[in-house]
Amino acid sequence: MLPRVRIALNTRTMQTLISSDDIQRRVRELAQEIRAAHSGDLHLVCVLKGAFMFLSDLIRALPGRTTIDFMALSSYGKSTRSSGEVRVLKDLDTGIEGPQRRHRRGTSSTPV
Repeated sequence: MLPRVRIALNTRTMQTLISSDDIQRRVRELAQEIRAAHSGDLHLVCVLKGAFMFLSDLIRALPGRTTIDFMALSSYGKSTRSSGEVRVLKDLDTGIEGPQRRHRRGTSSTPV
């Protein structure tokens, strides 16, 4: 059993479910799996803000050339409930083209 830790956000005590070492080990494994499947240059897209820390760890673990771009999406607006419509708040800075899909940069607040 992992030790219980106190979080700084409030006075609640929470139990660690997955250790930092286990998470970092899995990130390194994922990096190796990705590189084995895609040996060329990689362009990764990070959805802000939640994925940033994970993707930064993943990029550090990925051998070879890797570039990154960012998107910000919202379905909540100022509410605590989803509107059901995803809006692009920050689109990619560069277009992405591939054999099955093409994405061109849009304007802010563009529905997905």
